[in-house]
Amino acid sequence: MRFVCVLPVLAFAACGDPTDPPPHWTPAAADLRFKGVGTTTTALPSLLSGLTDHIQIHHNRRGTPLEISPCAPPSPGGINCYWLFAAFDVADVNTIYYGIGSLPKLETDLGALQRWQFASPITAEDINSVVTSLMIDEPSSAYATSGIQTSEMRDFDLTWASVAPNALQTAASQAGANGRVITAIAVNAGNVVYLSYGWERDRSTAYEVRVANANFDTVAREAASLARAGYVITALGGTAEALVLVGTRMRGAVTPRPVEIATDSVPTQPYESPAVKLARDSYAIVGAVLGSHTGDARIFNIYLGEK
Repeated sequence: MRFVCVLPVLAFAACGDPTDPPPHWTPAAADLRFKGVGTTTTALPSLLSGLTDHIQIHHNRRGTPLEISPCAPPSPGGINCYWLFAAFDVADVNTIYYGIGSLPKLETDLGALQRWQFASPITAEDINSVVTSLMIDEPSSAYATSGIQTSEMRDFDLTWASVAPNALQTAASQAGANGRVITAIAVNAGNVVYLSYGWERDRSTAYEVRVANANFDTVAREAASLARAGYVITALGGTAEALVLVGTRMRGAVTPRPVEIATDSVPTQPYESPAVKLARDSYAIVGAVLGSHTGDARIFNIYLGEK
């Protein structure tokens, strides 16, 4: 068994002119693009589950992005991936959605999402949502998404693109300058696919965006570095060996932000998952990775929590 190790990041503002402090900024609670960062509602754990080759819809809950993890080898019977997530009971009336699709249909499905016309062949429920994570597994020819629905979700408009890795920072900066927030990112055929949303209720805010590369050994350090610079991690994608983090902040808002890194890397009892620990401490989970440190055979989880 394993216990949760929580590594708090203590943020201190740099010294400067006290008459001109940097602006303090927290995302609006209703801004779905920030995955619950900025909300004050305490989430209570209710479900730790995995996504295989079907759709899951959970009402009156808040959910984590899909955890970045290896996909099982493809099988003759179809998709054989399994991506973990956690869902939490909350007082607000959100619906969360998790689903797997066929990778050759990704562009078609993203186009349908842009028009709020994405439909499932196996359920009559509305599965249109603001996408909070995107997973791609090329050997299995599969992709998976997580999303959130509220009565206000159509205030958000989706655009997406695929760019070379060395062009992502420029594309992300342009999106932020236009008031858009990147919420999901994945790698497909060597290029980076990213999804960004604008928000009808706030067209005036411009964002600064920083793209950081990491792996399982360094993701906690990179997340802490982004938080110290005032960024919220709005997207985490790739693989445990090659991760991409996208940090977003309101222009000029350099005040450090709280972040906690929770892991279950040390064997002991009693066991509590990192997702549960962060939820109990009122952190919004913005990303998670399953992997092992270089030279270490132990496989464990790293969860990133922000407020």
